[in-house]
This record gives sequence, C-alpha cells and structure tokens, in this order.
Amino acid sequence: MPEAIVAAQETGMASVAISRAHTCTALGYFTEKAARQGMICIGMTNASPIVAPPGGNTRVIGTNPMACAVPGADGGIAMSFDQSTTTVALGRITMAKAAGEPIPQGWAVDVDGNPTTNPDEALKGSLTSLGGLEQGYKGWGFGLMVELLTAGMTGGVASRDVKPLKAPRGDPHGLGQFFMLIDPAASPAFFDRLAQVSEATAENADARMPGQNKQLKDPVEVPAALWDQMIALSNGPAHADV
Repeated sequence: MPEAIVAAQETGMASVAISRAHTCTALGYFTEKAARQGMICIGMTNASPIVAPPGGNTRVIGTNPMACAVPGADGGIAMSFDQSTTTVALGRITMAKAAGEPIPQGWAVDVDGNPTTNPDEALKGSLTSLGGLEQGYKGWGFGLMVELLTAGMTGGVASRDVKPLKAPRGDPHGLGQFFMLIDPAASPAFFDRLAQVSEATAENADARMPGQNKQLKDPVEVPAALWDQMIALSNGPAHADV
C-alpha cells in the first residue's frame, strides 16, 4: 500500500493487482489506510463460491465484497464503506445457525433455488445477490464486476474454484484482490463537491455519510453461543470477566 500511494501521488492514479492471496478479512482496513494518506481507494476481492445467479441454484461466485474510502479535506476520512455484493455477508448466516435462529426471507435460497429462512439450508444452498430475490440482478452485476477484476486482472482463481477458506488443511487458496487508488488532487473541484454532498446528506435527520464519525466499539458484545464455540475451538477455560 505505501508503494501504491506514492505511485498514485506521482501519476494521479494507480491500480494494484494481488494474486495467490488468502482472505484479507476486512477490505475497509486497507482502503481506509490509503484514505488516511489522502487517497481515494476502492478495493475488492473474490471469495469461495456461495452465490448462484438470480433465478438459479448453482454457485458461481463468492460474496465478492468491495470497499471504498474517501479522504476528507481535514485529513480524516469523509466516507468509508465495506460490504459484500450479497444481501448479507456469509457470517450473518453462520451466526444465525450458531444461535439457533432463523434468517429473514430473501437472504438465501436452498439447494433447489427456493427461498429459505433456515440457516442450515441456506449454507447448503446459495446466498442471494444484493437486492434480494426480486432485484438481485443489481447485486449480481456488482459481484460479476468484482469477480472479473479480482480473478481476471490478477491471474487468481475464479470463485468457483476457490476451496473452503476455513479448512484446516489444503493447498493455498489463490484468491485475487484488486485495488484502485486515485489522488483527489487531480481535480481541484473534488473537495468542494464532497462538501456539497456531505452537507446535503446532513440536511436529512439521522443521516450521515457511510463511515462518518466511525468509532471503534469497545467493549464488544459476543453472543453466548459464539463465545462457547470460540472456547471449544481454543480448548481453553472460559473466563467470566470478559
């Protein structure tokens, strides 16, 4: 990232294609790192297959998240989002399963392509693209864009060929990650337009730019079922003072 920032400062724009990668966990960590150095940064990665095309039931792409962070004129971060191109992230389904709770209608389909509220059936089936059952074609387009840039421009494997990310053993996953950095100084109007959009957003009650005034959550509440699972995996004693 430091080298990419220098390149973007020199040329106005730089792209970074990473191959042979594992999951980066949080794309927003990297895009925000660039934004704190004054760069607009867009990042994306493909993932293990969990998404079927709208109307289908065969997994083709992953949740294929994308993130974008924009610097503020004051040196902070004016906007930042990090989201999957599915209706929800896969973790929301696994958390519901661990808690023994159903999922909302529209999050996933079963192996036959039928809508389901059962997290077990959802994990065996497919997640829906952003927009849900009725307008999932919108999220499907974003997911395909991420797929073609992260697999095609990096030489990484297509999502359909990615092995389970949390398997205890096996070959490297070979994911692709793609970042684009843009120096806002290339446009003297950028920060003026950013201010206009931010001010217009603030005119709406309880509205804000994504990521604006973000603060780390400390302490963090952990559901009992998830904590028990963590303890079981670590084979360590439970602590009541966490």
